Amino acid sequence: TVGLQLAEYEPVMCAADGCGAILNPYSYIDYHSKIWTCNFCLRCNPFPAHYADHITESNLPAELLPRCTTLEYIIPQASCAPPVFLLL
Repeated sequence: TVGLQLAEYEPVMCAADGCGAILNPYSYIDYHSKIWTCNFCLRCNPFPAHYADHITESNLPAELLPRCTTLEYIIPQASCAPPVFLLL
């Protein structure tokens, strides 16, 4: 897909039951506590260790950059579900 930022890792998802939102530039980030607040359900989520160890206001992952409101995640095959086709 032309022009999309590629992310070759799993997205960071909200842990709330039934939410499924993904970390994005509109999420509230607490850099001191290393947590993010889902902008859909308002649940506070801890960052995974590989994010928490490196994230600062000046060192952001692609999904938090304002210019990256849309990302294309390249997820390893092992974790991908097969496609689902719904015919109406």
